[in-house]
Amino acid sequence: MRIIAGGIIASLIIGLPAASLASTLTVAPGAYPTIQSAVNAAHTGDTVRIMPLAGGVPRCESITVSTSKLTLDGRNGVVLDGTGLSANGITILGDHVTVKGMTVRNFSDFGYSGIEVDGDRAEINSSAISLNRFGVTVNSTNAHIAGSTISQNLASGIFLAGSGALVEQNTVKQNENAAINVIAGGNSICNNEVANNLSDGIYVSTGSSAFGDPAPNATKIESNNVHDNPSNGIGLDFSDSVTVRYNTVSHNGTGIRLLDFSCNCSITTNVVTCSTGGGFDYYRSGIILEDLSFVSGCAVTFNAVLGNAWDGIEVGAFNTDNAITDNIGLGNCHFDAEDSNYDTLQVYNTWKRDLFLTSNPAGLGR
Repeated sequence: MRIIAGGIIASLIIGLPAASLASTLTVAPGAYPTIQSAVNAAHTGDTVRIMPLAGGVPRCESITVSTSKLTLDGRNGVVLDGTGLSANGITILGDHVTVKGMTVRNFSDFGYSGIEVDGDRAEINSSAISLNRFGVTVNSTNAHIAGSTISQNLASGIFLAGSGALVEQNTVKQNENAAINVIAGGNSICNNEVANNLSDGIYVSTGSSAFGDPAPNATKIESNNVHDNPSNGIGLDFSDSVTVRYNTVSHNGTGIRLLDFSCNCSITTNVVTCSTGGGFDYYRSGIILEDLSFVSGCAVTFNAVLGNAWDGIEVGAFNTDNAITDNIGLGNCHFDAEDSNYDTLQVYNTWKRDLFLTSNPAGLGR
């Protein structure tokens, strides 16, 4: 009976799918001296566990992952350093690849990234990605970037050129260009701290239906803490169907700025305070629909705009058919609200149920 049972069990094991027989390959002196050698030997569903080199010496190599459902686990204090290399730190080509616990730095040659994602449904979590040209570049769909620190990169910290990404619970700081730069619709940016970057905090340019093109998939920017960025805290440039809500936006050049034919966007339930201009006198308002930008069909609702260096909410010339309702503006240095399109003959934008102590023209929102 034991022999028969053993044969049955062996047959069942042989019949199991490959994922259930996943292995862990350890990168250490011996069989797999480099990360790439282990990756090349791995199969779908395997984990490559990376051990640090003696004395904490960083590993200097560029890695390409073509196998799907592979996990790179660097939680033992592994540092991947690109000094002297003209390449990405990690290039992900396979689908469902996970990178966790990695420090990826100094992949700084023009056009390269600490991590470039070209396969779908990648997971990047609990990693530190710094001092690269781009921190993380996503060209594919449904990536998930979470719990990581992305800092001091020479261009954007996170560059989203694919759709369906969820970027959440990261710290994105001290990057030289837009900390999170979004050029494709259908992404979600939630619960991040975006601070002390050298330009914009979150910048979105997904395309607009203003000229009859199809609207991009909806983008969500929600519950982020965006502060101390000298340009825009959150900027929407030639964007459509973007929802910006529940964010705390403080001490940026401009709090939230819409420009260049952006349309059908919702700016709601944000707290926008202490915009400074960042050295540019003109861009100092809490929420601004930029002069001569033809922003239309947007709803600015239930926001609190407090203590900004120019207007609380500013609607520049040639922005029409927008609804500005149920907002509170107090203590802003120029006006709590201002609309350059307003005259006594025609109302170009709708202002209702707002609470402003000062406005131009007087009585906006009442």
